[in-house]
Amino acid sequence: MSQELSLINIYKNMINLDNINNISNNTILKGNISNISTITIRENTILCGETSLQSNLTIVGPVTNQYNISYLSDLTVINNANIKNSLTIGSNLNITNNTIIGNALIINDNLNVNNISIQNTLYINNTWTSTNIQPNNILAKENNIHLRGSVINIGDINSNVNLIGTTLYQATQELVVIDKLISLNLNYTNFSGQDIGNDVGILLYGSSGIGYIKTDATAQKYFIKVPSSTSTNYINTIDSNYNLIVTGTSILINNISILSSLNVSNNTIFSNMTTVLSSLFISNKTNITNNVTIQSQLLSNNLNLQSNLTCSSNIAITNNINLNNLNIYANLFVSNTATIQNFTTNSSLDVKNNAYIGCLTNLASLYISNNSLFNSNVTLNSMLINTGTTIINNAIFSSDLTTLASNTINGNSYIRSNLFVSNNTNIRGNITFGSNLNLSALTTLNIYGTIIAPLSQYATNTLATINGVPLWGFYRTGGIVKIRLENIPPTITLSGLSTIYLQIGTTYIDSGAIATDNFSMPILPYITSIVNNNTQILSSPLLANQINDLSAIININQPAIYTIIYTATDSFGNSNTNQRIIIIDNFNTFINAFTLYDGTSIFGNITNVNYNLVSNNFTMECWLYLTTYTSNSCHLINLFNDTNCLVFLIDENGHMGLYFSPSTTRILISTAVVPVNIWTHIVWMQSNNNLYGFVNGILNGPISLDPQLFVNLNNINTINFGNVCVGSPNTTNALYGSLSQPVFSSIAKYSLTSFIPQIDLTPNNNTNILFALNNNNQDIISLSNIIVNNTISSGVKYKLNYAHAYDISSGSLGPLIGNFTSSFNNSNFTFELWIYLTNYTYGIILDTRDPQNLINSNKCLFTLNSNGYPQIEIYNETWIQYQLQTTLPIPLNRWSHIVWMRFNNYFYNYINGVGYTGIAVNSLFNSLTNINNLTLGPCDPTSTYKLQGRIFHPRFTNTNRYTATTTFIPQFDLTPVLPDSSVIFFITNNNYDIILSQTLPLINNVISLQKYYLNYNLILPQYKNYNYVTAYNFNNGWLGKMIKDFTSIFYGNNDFTVDLWIYISYMNPQNEMILIDFRDPSTWSSNSGTYSWLGPETQTDAHINKFNFGIVNGRLNLWFGNTGNLALSTQTIKTQSWNHIVYMRKANNYYGFINGYSDTVISGTSNSNQSFNLTNLYTIELGRAANLTTANAEYQFTGYMSQILIRSSAQYNPNNTFISQTDLSSLANGNTVFYLNDKYTDISNNVILPQRFNIPYTNRYLSYTQAYDVTNGTLGPYIKNFNTLNNINWTIEAWINAQNFGSSAYSCIIDFRNSTSPATSNTMCLGITSTGLLCINIYNIGLITIAQSAINLNEWIHVLWSRLNNNLYCFINGRSAGMLALPVGFNTLTNMNSIVLGGSADQIVPNTRNYQFNGYISQIKISLGPIYDPTNFIPALDISLINNTNLIFLFNTNNNPNLNINGNVVNVVRSTLNKWIYTYAGQSNIFYRYDNFSSFDVATAWTCEGWLYLNSLSSNVVNILSTTDLNNYNTTGKIEFGYKNNQLTILNPSSGLLYSTTGLYSVGGLQIKKWNHFAFVCNNSNIYFYINGNLCGSTTSFSTMTTSIIQINGSPNNPNNGLNCINGRFGQITLMTYAKYINEFIPEPDLTPDLFTNYITFLGSRGNDLVNGNIYISYNNNPLSLTNNLMPI
Repeated sequence: MSQELSLINIYKNMINLDNINNISNNTILKGNISNISTITIRENTILCGETSLQSNLTIVGPVTNQYNISYLSDLTVINNANIKNSLTIGSNLNITNNTIIGNALIINDNLNVNNISIQNTLYINNTWTSTNIQPNNILAKENNIHLRGSVINIGDINSNVNLIGTTLYQATQELVVIDKLISLNLNYTNFSGQDIGNDVGILLYGSSGIGYIKTDATAQKYFIKVPSSTSTNYINTIDSNYNLIVTGTSILINNISILSSLNVSNNTIFSNMTTVLSSLFISNKTNITNNVTIQSQLLSNNLNLQSNLTCSSNIAITNNINLNNLNIYANLFVSNTATIQNFTTNSSLDVKNNAYIGCLTNLASLYISNNSLFNSNVTLNSMLINTGTTIINNAIFSSDLTTLASNTINGNSYIRSNLFVSNNTNIRGNITFGSNLNLSALTTLNIYGTIIAPLSQYATNTLATINGVPLWGFYRTGGIVKIRLENIPPTITLSGLSTIYLQIGTTYIDSGAIATDNFSMPILPYITSIVNNNTQILSSPLLANQINDLSAIININQPAIYTIIYTATDSFGNSNTNQRIIIIDNFNTFINAFTLYDGTSIFGNITNVNYNLVSNNFTMECWLYLTTYTSNSCHLINLFNDTNCLVFLIDENGHMGLYFSPSTTRILISTAVVPVNIWTHIVWMQSNNNLYGFVNGILNGPISLDPQLFVNLNNINTINFGNVCVGSPNTTNALYGSLSQPVFSSIAKYSLTSFIPQIDLTPNNNTNILFALNNNNQDIISLSNIIVNNTISSGVKYKLNYAHAYDISSGSLGPLIGNFTSSFNNSNFTFELWIYLTNYTYGIILDTRDPQNLINSNKCLFTLNSNGYPQIEIYNETWIQYQLQTTLPIPLNRWSHIVWMRFNNYFYNYINGVGYTGIAVNSLFNSLTNINNLTLGPCDPTSTYKLQGRIFHPRFTNTNRYTATTTFIPQFDLTPVLPDSSVIFFITNNNYDIILSQTLPLINNVISLQKYYLNYNLILPQYKNYNYVTAYNFNNGWLGKMIKDFTSIFYGNNDFTVDLWIYISYMNPQNEMILIDFRDPSTWSSNSGTYSWLGPETQTDAHINKFNFGIVNGRLNLWFGNTGNLALSTQTIKTQSWNHIVYMRKANNYYGFINGYSDTVISGTSNSNQSFNLTNLYTIELGRAANLTTANAEYQFTGYMSQILIRSSAQYNPNNTFISQTDLSSLANGNTVFYLNDKYTDISNNVILPQRFNIPYTNRYLSYTQAYDVTNGTLGPYIKNFNTLNNINWTIEAWINAQNFGSSAYSCIIDFRNSTSPATSNTMCLGITSTGLLCINIYNIGLITIAQSAINLNEWIHVLWSRLNNNLYCFINGRSAGMLALPVGFNTLTNMNSIVLGGSADQIVPNTRNYQFNGYISQIKISLGPIYDPTNFIPALDISLINNTNLIFLFNTNNNPNLNINGNVVNVVRSTLNKWIYTYAGQSNIFYRYDNFSSFDVATAWTCEGWLYLNSLSSNVVNILSTTDLNNYNTTGKIEFGYKNNQLTILNPSSGLLYSTTGLYSVGGLQIKKWNHFAFVCNNSNIYFYINGNLCGSTTSFSTMTTSIIQINGSPNNPNNGLNCINGRFGQITLMTYAKYINEFIPEPDLTPDLFTNYITFLGSRGNDLVNGNIYISYNNNPLSLTNNLMPI
């Protein structure tokens, strides 16, 4: 019952009848009532308020009303009516019983009552019929009584009606006389004529005259005259034989019958009934004033009909038609406007323009091409199709009604079939539907009456939706009425990535998902399925709006692929799913590979095997990197005995095959083609005498095998790899490339379907394995070692990733349909994708033209030219091509990440993360229009401009995703994290765009590569994530002289700017060094005067009016030959780090900047000699005093210089600090007079500077961000509402460098209190405790310590606080540092209205030092939601560039946003944050590993290097790497690399302990509390010591060594002695067999090479050796103590 009442209320609410109650069959209308349609009430009725009805009211029972009633239509009461106030009726009043009206009765139409009592005035405007009426008065209005109505009856047949008055005035339009005759000219007394009857007739009065019909003066003829005419005519008559005699113009007064055709060439007037038994043809206008019957066709131009027209055949009107009554039994065609009062037809009506129809009965179709007006009833048994506005008063439609424009139906409508409405429609009466109502999306339907429609029946809500029932509309299931509910499924957004690569053994914490219904309301998501190999492993659903540890459900200890399904169901029962792929593999282990350089090498020759291949199934598989096909075929793997051989080969066309000897039978799998220059997994498999081949898991075959081929293969005893089975190697069957992980098994391993190959082919067990080569070059079955000769390299195979790529060499993908104009036109954008290019030909990659209409104008193309360079093109009468760079084409036969980017009216291009200087955008790119189609490849299927290659993950965003010209490492997976409104399209698997939900058509022959492999790790060294420019090493020489006239630049009061980057290795003994000298050494005098360049010179010929730029005591300095020194800074330049320095003159003042900061200004006007008299500046030298000619002389610059830039203007504001640019090339503008960047060349005039002695150059790596020293001040407050953090997930992160932890309980880093009136509750502060633990202070709760481990002092640390659901998390350098349950105070954070950085909000100017943070802060960032993987992550060096979707605060460079500076806050401008590497704690990690290291023993050149972070120095020798056996201590032939105090040491039994210093200079060695790079290099019989790239000493090399063990850290003879262990951390300890460094250098932050050729060992991230994959043994089985750290250099 409650459900039924609920449905009743829903219906009443939907049709606005909430104010009607039905109680015990009585109807109570509460309050004022307004109704625009019919109401029928069958029981008692009480109207309690003002009542207004615009349609009929029928009441079967008594009615009582206490207020005024106004009815604009009929009121019918079947019983008594008691109306206590005024009653106004707009139409009929019908009351069948007693009526009492307490006030005025006003009736605008008929009155029909039995008994009525009116207590006031009665007004009736139409018919009055009453059995008994008792009004108090029938009053005259304004002395007149008006009886208005269509029929007024006074008296009856027996009544005498007396009209008393002098004049009877008949004002009606018609006079109806019941008698048969009207008598005129009658004598009243004798009822005879008054005279002969002359001049008797009817006068007709008009506004312009009087007309008449009367007899003439003789009473023999009738005159007729119309009021508007002055002429009088006669009325013609016919004789008794019906003859018509016409002596003049013919006027047909009576009926006309024509037995045949009537042709009229001009106007025709039919004034009475006309019958035409054949066709009627009228060439001009036709006026019909009475009935016309036509038995055949009517053809006319204009037709005016004032009476009836009946036609049995077609009527064709070529112009307008005006008709009163029309009956037609065939078609009516009107070419223009049709006006018809009454129309009945059994066939079609076709009107090409407007139609105005009074009453229409049509049994066939009605077609109207423009506006329609139906003034009366419309009955239509077939279709009405109307394309214009329609107005219908009453309508009955037995078939469909289709209206394409606006419509108005004023009366009742009956539609027995469908109603289709494409525009606005108003129905002002009742409407009855026999079938469906269909509205277009932009249509409004207003119905002012009752809707009566059959309710369609559907079994489910889904079927109702499919069949067009609108949302919240009605349908029924049997006798149950239902409402069509929402059917749009919910949205599920994954938290984190959709594909996760998980290292074997790593815990998997699932980050969950967020689900919302179609109304954006949150709903609960669940993990409902976890599948591996089609097996369901989840027993019950897991709630997914939280993190879940799935390590106990999935097997994290072996390679596998898992699919996790997330499901959410909304309150309407709609469900949706999303999925995440987990790929578990040994990603951190490199796998051994063998590279054959000369093609003729053989390796292997394992002989102690016994294979029986007769009639047995087998599988041979491996990974292969083939560099070229050979002329015959290349032999990969050979199985043989003395007489018989089976070879696994690749033929000259890349086909897989087998070769049998001595039968010389070769069998090929023609469809199995192995590509070149890419790692490929290949399988030969025999199953039931059929041969199958798999290429990257794709099945090929079968090929039938003759069993006789295997008869003699029953005692195979040898296996090898390479050229031939038996005999000498030759180039005919050469193998060029690399082979990895060959595995041979005695079963058909794979099913006959395609599969995804494993990266690591190491068998899980040895069952059925005949041969498998491990990373130690050993067969795991026979335990035999393979033999490798000198022409074969044992290296590593690159890691592989899976992807869905498309080969568009012969086709295209698209088009993608949408409105893309705003994303391309005059807008920033980024278009990126991965490309595997196979050939350099011109090809279109992205086409913005419409394939259905190939119009080039205002369209653009993204292309590659025939040289492999990216272009963008615009059409202006022809295609204009803009090549985006000329430095590096896209490489062939490998995957490359390519970017086209528009930013600030420049186009930029990136290849594999390397950015190139942009080119200006042509204004034509700001006039792009109608870009509604996007095609990958040419949109024209016939075009020959197709890209020769493959594409993967094309993504287009309407923003600049990358920093202009800045290098980055591209993502392998470009899948966007949604929602992301900037992404315009992204094509993923199955040609599907996840943004617009469209599947792109494949045009012509597009090959969809389901399981293609990206050789992602094949990225060249210069593509690493560093900014780099050329740097020159001046430690042993200088550059110059170069002749050029600089006088005009520096003479007089001209402004100038000199920029350069310098790296001071150490200060020379004089603490004085010259950077740029403009003195000419050829004019230097040989006179023996004493001089110092720090004072006035005596050598006038060389010094007068000359100057140079230098550094004195660490400060910037200008030296003038006339007057001496001019110090331009008080701050000093830090050594052993890169610094940007500037010398500038502006408005006669001199300035110096160090890293964008200036603290000194010197007026040039105080000494005119300094400012104006610089002359004869014709040469330039860099790095030394021009008067000295030997290396390492006085005043020599010791270090590196980069990008010396001289400009003839003042480029910086001396009152502001600025952020120094890493790359100065963009500053080399039109004012540039000198710029030394690359290859010793001044690019301003393309002149090469001479080298003096040895000036090597190298790449300089820079990675900076702005920072602030807040030790003595704070930043803020910044006023903003941060209450959005209340009761919601958030992430707060920053880079900090703490100098100490302070003396307070904690130090504030971020305080959300307002400094003017700090709140004491409902707000928070984030900081670190006095012991270095991350904490949060909730001011109404107290201090909460989250972290379980402290941060390090004096180094840059990334810290993060995060709320995720009901937990608080903190991270240090991307690793989880603690978690605790959410305190209740976190849901009442309502006083967070500002932010202060670096200290407490109530002490923004520190004085008591309470809660002050002591150190540096950089990049404070606050975001909504979880930003990172809750397990661990590697933070970005610049966090401002990533994860900014839900950003609410970012304090970045240039004090943006502008925060107040309180106290002494120092803008550090640039703080070095370098690349991550894995490092180990020195006190707890001692590693050793036994192996065959004989290649190191015989090497004549070698290098040992790595990174050290020392907490303190040691007076004992500390070993870094040694080859001494700690289990059998023997120093013979051993070597130990280490350090003592701050010097590197090396120990050899024959030479003893050697130190790194040689006394050349007092060189600073290893430093504490910072990262130090060390290198020992043996080259040309000498050993060189390098610290941070600086040469610190050398000694002679050692004699022959014997190495069988490598130990890292600790004393070999006393590993337990902590005094011999590194007190700090170490990482990337490396030993190799070549001299890596031959000059001083700047070490790269990450030492990982791209190839491990000639490497002996390289300590990786998990105690593993990256060279061969073996694991180092931890001494005493101590667990790894692994940390992530930044290494500032």
